[in-house]
Amino acid sequence: MTGKYNNDRNTFLCYNELMSKKKHTPNTRSHSWTFLVAGVLLGFGVSSSAPILLAQVGQRREVHSREVELHAVRHVPTCEEVGLCQQEQRLILGTDNARTVQRLVGRGCTRKHDLRGSFSVSCPKNLSLLQVRPERAFRMQDLPSNAQMHVDQVHGLGVSGAGVRIAVLDTGADVLHPELVGRMAAYVNFTDEDATDGHGHGTHVSGIALGQGVKPIDDGGAVNRVLGVAPDAELLVGKICYNGGWCLEGDIVAGIEWAVMQGADVINLSLGGGAFLNHCDGDPLAAIVNWAVDQGVVVAAAAGNGGMHGEGVAVPACASKVLAVAAVDSHDVWQPWSSYGLPIDIAAPGVGILSSLPCETAGTCPDAGYGKWSGTSMATPHVTGVAALLHSIDDTLTPADVYNILTSTAQDIDASGFDMRTGFGRVDAKAAIDILLHQSSSSSLSSSSESSFSSSSSSSSESSSREGQSEEGEKLDDNKAESRDAELRVRAEVAVRISHQVHAEALVQIRLKIENGFLFLDEGKMLLEEGERLLEQASDALLHEEYDSAWSFANTAKHNFQQAMRGKNFVKIERHNAADDDMGQDRGNAENSREQGSGHGQGSDGVRGFLKRLFKGMLLDW
Repeated sequence: MTGKYNNDRNTFLCYNELMSKKKHTPNTRSHSWTFLVAGVLLGFGVSSSAPILLAQVGQRREVHSREVELHAVRHVPTCEEVGLCQQEQRLILGTDNARTVQRLVGRGCTRKHDLRGSFSVSCPKNLSLLQVRPERAFRMQDLPSNAQMHVDQVHGLGVSGAGVRIAVLDTGADVLHPELVGRMAAYVNFTDEDATDGHGHGTHVSGIALGQGVKPIDDGGAVNRVLGVAPDAELLVGKICYNGGWCLEGDIVAGIEWAVMQGADVINLSLGGGAFLNHCDGDPLAAIVNWAVDQGVVVAAAAGNGGMHGEGVAVPACASKVLAVAAVDSHDVWQPWSSYGLPIDIAAPGVGILSSLPCETAGTCPDAGYGKWSGTSMATPHVTGVAALLHSIDDTLTPADVYNILTSTAQDIDASGFDMRTGFGRVDAKAAIDILLHQSSSSSLSSSSESSFSSSSSSSSESSSREGQSEEGEKLDDNKAESRDAELRVRAEVAVRISHQVHAEALVQIRLKIENGFLFLDEGKMLLEEGERLLEQASDALLHEEYDSAWSFANTAKHNFQQAMRGKNFVKIERHNAADDDMGQDRGNAENSREQGSGHGQGSDGVRGFLKRLFKGMLLDW
């Protein structure tokens, strides 16, 4: 799929501007899915009366090759293009060599940020340099919502984000605002202007994530409050965006690296630029946010407000490991300005969201400011907050765990299953927390549950044969059995969900290795096939309420899928230029000291024909 580059700097407009323009309904044409065994992933559904629909389990879409990733349909403007760098060049160096930077300083440059593997610098306009690229500029993506996501019910359980660190990387924040006071753990300014939030965007986003709800506010005749999704979380504030709304790439990268070093559990990025039809891991900023996720940090990013310009999701939301967030209104209706495409993961309320504002922005000084704003910027901190709630219950959760829980418990509000407008659905805090609470309860009692479940039948027979047993005693035994049954049921459901997610990830990794010149060996193929068989048995057992068996099958399948992903199950295919090799040979080089035979592809057949022959009759098709 191709698209023209669009240099429109107003790709991401504020809500009022967007609503004044002609609305555009996206083309809902189908996209070809690259999962190789889609029937396996979605074919083990349960009946409509069952509590979990396996077809709705969150599965990441395939990341395409680097060549595909770099074809943006709307480009990210540079600092100069948006008018921020009229008297200087803002550049990103493709090296982390300190001596190189010192030479540049000697030629009039200023060192801005030391980044992982690179530097950002400001240089005189007339200085000509090699091995640098212009620094890009990203844009901000401009309480009934809590009830809509059932957050109020979660707070009623005593879950409010305590012990979790949320990093809001934005325009800064008014940390003395009554809704935010006392929550700040650290504040760093990465821009060249003063540290205060002179725009209001960062303060508004922060209030959605962890506002304290201290002031009742008249909201159209009803009383509302700015009670954040995770009000007891700690706030890390990184000012990476200027008060005019633009955010320079070097500042963003420096902020992300700082947040990771500060121990952030979740990073909120309500900003973006450009647009990609699919995952964009080849983009430099996408690579940085993926790195943050690899460090164990959940990253939620705004999909963008460019839906009226056509299909495409902004950077960094299009990164494959990020939670890309779309916007819906209070009735779960997707908004035409919310960016859409294959990278979308989940949706959240983003229309008319009440939150905190600096009094200067709201014009209420000396009283605290409040206001309603709209955009995927407002939707994103809702997801950030729910991720923080999950971490407050279990701090061992990985970003993949959080992704799986959020997407598999989301309310499906658009086309059945995944769709390009709302991903897997609107985030549901209560459903996500319920899964985790039940899973934790089941895990703590797993050993006793298994032994008691396996002997429950004989125990019941013995109990019923006792003479003189009271009705109260029989009722108590029934309650215990029901409790054990419920624990095993939830544990089995969660295990099956996780196995489906691991299976999806295995297929993606296998396909990527194939695209990069790797051949999937027989050992891995057998593991994957056996895992699929076990997962089918697990789903069947779940349908028949055989929860102990379902749990066992699913966990064994998960182990097989993980083993199938291991590097030893692949052999590297070296691709040679036919001009350098008269036979046009493609040789197999075994990894991990494995000896494998070479293959040959001659003439115009080349590598693709060679791989087709090798894959003939195998599970994976080229």
